[in-house]
Amino acid sequence: MLGYSTSAAIGQRIKAEIRQELRLVASVGVAPVKFVAKIASDLEKPDGFVVVDADGVQEFLDPLPVSRLWGVGRVT
Repeated sequence: MLGYSTSAAIGQRIKAEIRQELRLVASVGVAPVKFVAKIASDLEKPDGFVVVDADGVQEFLDPLPVSRLWGVGRVT
């Protein structure tokens, strides 16, 4: 498994390559779980970079509204 700093460095590199090669901005979320990384990438669009470490997942999710959770909507 990739370490926290390695994952963040990979995310930064991907973001930089998208900007350099495609001249586009990209939001990147780095987290120990894909679900949390997706939420993190959505938070600072259009050009954000959010890292959530394994010890901070609960703290990251707690203040968010339930509607931020994928698959949760009015019907749910």
